Amino acid sequence: MILASHERIMEYTRMGCWGSRTLLDDFKQHAHNMPDALAIVDPLNKEALLGAAPERVRYGQFD
Repeated sequence: MILASHERIMEYTRMGCWGSRTLLDDFKQHAHNMPDALAIVDPLNKEALLGAAPERVRYGQFD
C-alpha cells in the first residue's frame, strides 16, 4: 500500500530521504554483518505483566 503521492515520493527521493532499501533489506544486512547483536529485547517488567521472563533475541537467532 502506497500512502504518499507520486510527487511526494519523487521529492523525498531527490532529497535523499527515501531510497530503494526496505526494512527487510536492512534487517538481513544486520543479521549477516552482526548476528550476535541484540535485535529484540522484552521490557524488564514483562514477568510482572505477563508472567513470563523477559527475553532477548539476537539478529542471528531471529533470522
